Amino acid sequence: MSTVPGRRVARPAAAALAALLASSLLAACGSDEPAGGDPDGSGGSEASATPAAGSETPESSGGSDGSSTAPSAEPASTQGWRTEVWHDLQLEVPAGWTVGYAPVAQGGDVLECGVGPFGSDGPDGPDTTTPYVGRPGYGSDVCDGTGDVEAPEQDFVWFGSPLERGETEDDGRSVTTVEVDNETVTVGAAPDVAAAILESLTEVGEDANGCPAQPKPETRYPVEGFGDVRGVSVCVYADDEAGALSRTWTESLGARQADQLVRGVALGRRADCDPAPAGRSEQRVLLRATFDDDFGSKPLVRDYLVELGECSAVLDLSEGVIGTPRPVALSERILDAWDSNGVRAYVVGGSVPRDLASYFKPIMG
Repeated sequence: MSTVPGRRVARPAAAALAALLASSLLAACGSDEPAGGDPDGSGGSEASATPAAGSETPESSGGSDGSSTAPSAEPASTQGWRTEVWHDLQLEVPAGWTVGYAPVAQGGDVLECGVGPFGSDGPDGPDTTTPYVGRPGYGSDVCDGTGDVEAPEQDFVWFGSPLERGETEDDGRSVTTVEVDNETVTVGAAPDVAAAILESLTEVGEDANGCPAQPKPETRYPVEGFGDVRGVSVCVYADDEAGALSRTWTESLGARQADQLVRGVALGRRADCDPAPAGRSEQRVLLRATFDDDFGSKPLVRDYLVELGECSAVLDLSEGVIGTPRPVALSERILDAWDSNGVRAYVVGGSVPRDLASYFKPIMG
């Protein structure tokens, strides 16, 4: 199955989506509690509680037409659903789902290395109840290479799925695998939830979290300066099979975290090394802060590039217009601004100091 960029995967889900909306309205009318909470999947977001199966149907809002999708003052997860991205694919999942790992294709083999929700490879065995979004990766040093891959017991999304295309139903749950632009995605959930997730699946350029397809930083510094900070996009990229940087995980955070990041970098000490001579790492993190423009209607962008190779530092790239960007040493204040399970699951810390290693994924092997 292929799609036109910017178009959703066409599926006959109208009835399921209508039922989902109706359930949402009934749930809203029957509760005195406001929507809100903390989504487990993103960790650091100012966000909402886990939605019931009848949560409001998500709407895709990626910038496939090339327009900027700046993060709002409140993250998208406050709507009961949140955006998840893998390479050029974007979809929406209930905000309470966590993140984790899917099987890895390596040299013609399929490896299962800690497949499941992030942090579930402990002594109690894998977590088989928490819904999650899995990306191909290593959640453990211990791998199963038998190739006999089965769908998880809990609700899930697998990007880069090794399962065959098609749809099955088992004990009231739908498990559907589709292929979009040579990428496979499997969704397993109650039929109405699975239909809503698949209905949101689309190809995008800039995603709904405000992250571009490639880490091409903005280096312009407005003469009049920046207005009030609005939010920050956390954009994680890694080398793909062709050696090019592709999106692996993104998140949109609110004004509080963005302000903490901006202040942390401005007040941070200069790093003891320079990332440029050391060469870039296999991963790159772009932190895209957005601000009000006091003299215009379009938000202003200020990019920070985090390097995690032989020299770990953050660069304020807007300084490149008026001088060489100053490499700032990573600190707890800077990292707390965008700390989340997504970072700990997918961003390898590289050469970060030992006291900061817990913010990142350890090197496996």
